[in-house]
Amino acid sequence: MALYWVRSDRQSREQLHYNLLFRWFLAMSADDPTFDASSFSLNRDRLLDHDVAAKFFAALSQARAAHLMSSDHSTVDGTLIEAMASLKSFRRKDEKTDKHEPPDDPGNPTVNFHGETRSNATHQSNTDPEAKLARKKAKESKMSYSAHALMENRNGTLVDFRVEEANGYAERDTAIEMLADHVVQRRRVTVAGDAGYDTAAFVHDCSALNVTPHIAQTREPRRRSAIDDRTARHAGYLVSQCKRKRVEEENMLLVGRAGVGKSHIAQALGQRACRAGHQVVYVSAHELLTQLRSARADATHDRKMLRFTTPALLIVDDLGLRPLVSDEPIDLYEIIRQRYERGSTIFTSNRAIEEWPPLFGDLLLASAALDRLLHHAHVIEMDGDTFRNPPSGQRTKAAGSKST
Repeated sequence: MALYWVRSDRQSREQLHYNLLFRWFLAMSADDPTFDASSFSLNRDRLLDHDVAAKFFAALSQARAAHLMSSDHSTVDGTLIEAMASLKSFRRKDEKTDKHEPPDDPGNPTVNFHGETRSNATHQSNTDPEAKLARKKAKESKMSYSAHALMENRNGTLVDFRVEEANGYAERDTAIEMLADHVVQRRRVTVAGDAGYDTAAFVHDCSALNVTPHIAQTREPRRRSAIDDRTARHAGYLVSQCKRKRVEEENMLLVGRAGVGKSHIAQALGQRACRAGHQVVYVSAHELLTQLRSARADATHDRKMLRFTTPALLIVDDLGLRPLVSDEPIDLYEIIRQRYERGSTIFTSNRAIEEWPPLFGDLLLASAALDRLLHHAHVIEMDGDTFRNPPSGQRTKAAGSKST
């Protein structure tokens, strides 16, 4: 599951001017005109009034009827999304506005809050009162909302998604609400989650719903885990811990002819992952395999493999421009194998997926690699005119306008 957000309608329109990732989401080509900000706001109100987002989840009934979803094993996860409100708007609740000095810049006044103790109990945003000051570990505090997802573990289908107030308890409380709405309580089921859910209250509430919490045990020395050792040593607990990472670890294969924007989309996704604080490595397939081949010669192969197997996101561009030779098929297989269910990988290629097995030179090795790669993958086939060389009609028109 991937979540992207823009803080305002006007900023979303600005992103559409230059961000190919957002254009791709809306099926827009690079030269399609963007929306007007005012009409975009009106369309947003129409989407909210008619509850269009809920209609996306109506397809879940079809997936359940086809037995494509698990009703026994689920995963919950939460994150923070940045609010439109800025830190400058986070002022004391009892502040008297009539005693303010005239701002040095009415459009963007200077606000010095260094040395001031600020909390949600004493402060509030005067532009978005529902936004709260919150932060993730090792990150700066921002005005935020909390986002929550419920995923079934069989195929990684998103079952429910909600946005709530970022108050410190929303992650666990919203998880219980989603489980109560979607879990079949006639039999015992399991739910996986990270260590943020490891509290006695969450475990108690899960038990009341006939749900066994397979959440990660906390490693903080100051508090004790609410998950007992009997649950943690069960084989099903280990399976749930592997499955829960699928909420954050999905692969993507971008295939299509040259010039349709595969590398641009991959780079845009990598940039978003960097902004979210994840480690990203971008490398061409030729460079990756060349570095590993050179590393075999100077006995640094194992250390070089760690560079490509440990990042949260690995982007390999232009796979399949040439057949794999020597030890390259084994190196590529090892990268796919070691990253399987441990990190996300994006491949771009001019070849269709059906043309990949001959590249390995060994159908058995190719089958093992593609089986792991496609298990949690989104395959996106991109088509259309190349962005590098426009159609001949457009070139002729451009040449004519230039000559005049």
